[in-house]
Amino acid sequence: MENNILRITDVKKRYTLGEIYVNALNGVSLDINRGELISIVGPSGSGKSTLLNVIGLLSEPTEGKILLKGKDISKLSEDERAYIRGKTLGFVFQTFNLIPTFTSIENVSVPLMFYGYSKEKRTKIAQDLLTKVGLGHRLNSKPSQLSGGERQRVAIARALANEPEIILADEPTGNLDSKSGTAILDLFLKLNKEGKTIILVTHDPKLPNLTQRTIYIKDGVIEKEVKKK
Repeated sequence: MENNILRITDVKKRYTLGEIYVNALNGVSLDINRGELISIVGPSGSGKSTLLNVIGLLSEPTEGKILLKGKDISKLSEDERAYIRGKTLGFVFQTFNLIPTFTSIENVSVPLMFYGYSKEKRTKIAQDLLTKVGLGHRLNSKPSQLSGGERQRVAIARALANEPEIILADEPTGNLDSKSGTAILDLFLKLNKEGKTIILVTHDPKLPNLTQRTIYIKDGVIEKEVKKK
C-alpha cells in the first residue's frame, strides 16, 4: 500500500472582495503520509486555516490538485464532497461547534445519523468514544455543563465517530487554558500512536515540538518544513 494519503499540488485559493483579489494560497504543494502528525503554523492571515479548509473539502481550490488516496478530489460535486467529509475526514474546531441543546452522547451521535445507524448503535458508539476520551462520566451533560477542555473532548469524540482516516484540527487548544490544552495535545498524540493521520493548525508554541513535521506558512506560501529528529 502506498504510504502517501494526501498530495496537494500547486494549490491556489483566490477570494474576491469587491474589486480586490486576495490570494489566500499562492501555489502550495505538500505530501502527507499515512500516520503522520503534522502541525501547520503561521501568523494570522497567513493562509493556514484556508489550507486546512481546502484539504477538508470545506472550500474548493481556485487552481491546483488535491489527491486523496490517489483520487483527485479538487472538483467534486457538493454531494461527493459531503460524503468524503463524512467518511474519511474528522474535524475539530477551536470553537467546538457543539449543539448546545444536545447532551454529549447526542452531539457525538450526530455524524452517525446520516449513515443509517440505528439509535441503539449510535448511542453505543458515542458512549464508547466518550469513554475513550475520558468523558465516560459526562455522557448526559450538555455543553453548558462542561469545561472548555471537556467540550473539546466531546468534539474530538464526534470527529472520530465515523472512523475517519484523517483528523483535521483548527486551533484545537486556542480557547483552552494551559492545563486543558496540554491534555488535548496528549489526546491527539495518543490517537496518532493508534494510527490516525492528524493535521493541526495552531498558534500554540508547544505544539511544533510534539509533531513529527511542522509546516511554516506565510502570505499563502510554504516558507519551510521542519522534521522532528
